[in-house]
Amino acid sequence: MQPDRVVVLAVVVVPFLGAALTPVVYRALGERTAYYAAAVAAVCLGLVGSLYGTHGTVSVPWIPEYGVSLAFYVDGLALLIATLASGVGVLVFIYSGGYMHGEPGQRRYYATLLAFMGSMLGVALAADLVALFVFWELTSVSSFLLIGHYRDADAAADAARKSMLVTVAGGLFMLVGFLLLHDVSATAMGEATFRLAGEGSMIENADAMV
Repeated sequence: MQPDRVVVLAVVVVPFLGAALTPVVYRALGERTAYYAAAVAAVCLGLVGSLYGTHGTVSVPWIPEYGVSLAFYVDGLALLIATLASGVGVLVFIYSGGYMHGEPGQRRYYATLLAFMGSMLGVALAADLVALFVFWELTSVSSFLLIGHYRDADAAADAARKSMLVTVAGGLFMLVGFLLLHDVSATAMGEATFRLAGEGSMIENADAMV
């Protein structure tokens, strides 16, 4: 059965919408924002659960002039990873309610953690290289912000810089690999599969970089 396009998109969009609303929610709930974030994650978990038994691809035009779209693919493995990402998210937010008690920057923390969860869900469901690269880079940015949450701590700032260096470098190598795949493929960059045709060495190099 084909997955519902609205539900698939909601799985990815809801965490980012929740992150955008976090500053407003925090003004009303304060430290109880942890449970708001847990509720957002629980909604995502429920949406993912509703997709079990479906299989297929949905896409959203992103840059129509260049034929670029974001495509998401639903199958058993993607749903398993998405279930883990959202399920663990629920537990992390509930735990954070006590762990972050009295800590500074909670508004930023919960917003960033929701964005990180959304990025992970995007990676899990990505059906093409464009979507995979976009959400991979979003995980890099959000993890950098989370690791460096305590801005005044030198150790946290140093760890955040190292994390950003590793993830961004990895993302750049991944992008080079994607471009090489595009160069030897007869299909468009945004498509989920590639019909490889060309020098074996180029294909091997692309696979290694990915």
